[in-house]
Amino acid sequence: MKKILSIFVLVFALVCVLSSCNQSSSSSVETTATTLGGTTTTPEEITTSEETTTSEETTTFEETTPPEVQGEPFAPSKGLAYEVNDDGESCTITGIGTCTDTNIYIDGYIDGYKVTAIGNEAFDSCTSLISVIVGDSVTNIGFSAFGHCTSLTSITIPDSIKSIDSYMFESCTSLTSVTIPDNVTSIGWYAFYDCKALTSVIIPNSVISIGNYAFHNCSLLTSVTIPNSVTKIGKGALAGCSSLTSITIPNRVTIVDDYVFSNCSSLMSVTIPNSVTSIGNYVFQNCTVLTSVTIPDSVTSIGEKVFFGCDALVNLMVLNENPVYYSKGNCIITRDEKVLIQGCKNSVISQDVTSIGEGAFYECGSLTSVIIPGSVTSICKEAFMYCTSLTSVTLGNGLKNIGNYAFYNCTALTSVTFDGTVEQWNAIEKGSGWNSGTGSYIIYCTDGEIAKSGTVTYY
Repeated sequence: MKKILSIFVLVFALVCVLSSCNQSSSSSVETTATTLGGTTTTPEEITTSEETTTSEETTTFEETTPPEVQGEPFAPSKGLAYEVNDDGESCTITGIGTCTDTNIYIDGYIDGYKVTAIGNEAFDSCTSLISVIVGDSVTNIGFSAFGHCTSLTSITIPDSIKSIDSYMFESCTSLTSVTIPDNVTSIGWYAFYDCKALTSVIIPNSVISIGNYAFHNCSLLTSVTIPNSVTKIGKGALAGCSSLTSITIPNRVTIVDDYVFSNCSSLMSVTIPNSVTSIGNYVFQNCTVLTSVTIPDSVTSIGEKVFFGCDALVNLMVLNENPVYYSKGNCIITRDEKVLIQGCKNSVISQDVTSIGEGAFYECGSLTSVIIPGSVTSICKEAFMYCTSLTSVTLGNGLKNIGNYAFYNCTALTSVTFDGTVEQWNAIEKGSGWNSGTGSYIIYCTDGEIAKSGTVTYY
């Protein structure tokens, strides 16, 4: 009996010890729960350390900050059409697809393929587009990618782009400003052609060449700085930029190409550096307020009708050390054959000139009278064509030939005085280029007798 009692007491004591341990464990858990986040939490709400680790391994949270358009952030556009590239890992955007966004964001991945390019004509004529942001995943944008997007007002081009391809923004008539990335080395042909609303453009020092007609007819472009990195400016690159007031040609450019500043009707000043060796045809045609141009010593080639229609040009000068040309009486003359190749307002033809070159005074609307000295033996074709303010002409007695269209459409011409013989005039008449107008002419011989008079006709 004593033995049984001893066993009972031992079991009772063991139960008491186990009960005490359970209470202690429960108290410990409750304390931990109370201190989490400074709030009271029941044990059932607590996730074990092992469970937390598993959750972090299966779920990844990536923080991204979408770009903003018109003050509101938006995510990469969905529904764009694409083609998988040859590498099988990247793709090229080929069109708008089923996307209805007017503010498009192109970046990252589509269906697991990295977006690396925007194809040729991808968004051409998407007239509903208002803005476009191109992300850094894109390294190439094809020609005419956004051409004729007439509602496009802004475009963000990433630093990953190395060239602005031809026709890329042609006729984007609502595009007001463009920042070209620092890594771009070339601006293609017609890249911003006819972007009539474009008021400013920043060309970085990385750009080496500007293609033909790149900014042609950007009529609201008031200023553009061409960096010294540029070595080539293409034909008509800034033609029709009628709000452009001044331009400095970089000192690494060797050719001022044809039509490059044609119809820049607000252009008042231009600086031609000593690096230039050639000035092309029609470069400054109809720059009606341009008053002064200096041709440096380095220029050895000047094209046709460079300054035609420049009615305000009163100071046309060639530097004295130029080996091919010299200036006199607001005219440019060749040193070897003494051909007057370009004249302007208030021109005085000097006695050393032997020939008036082709189109030398073409469309010089401010020229009212001209005296051809006896040293001149020929007036080439179109020499005074469209000089609509020209009222009187005196022809010197050395003149032997007048080319076709030489005085064509000189509608105000009423008096022509020829200081030569009747025989000379008869020879001249057969190839003369008088205007077909309603004016009249009177031809005098050296002795004062009237050799010929009547209505001006064109031969």
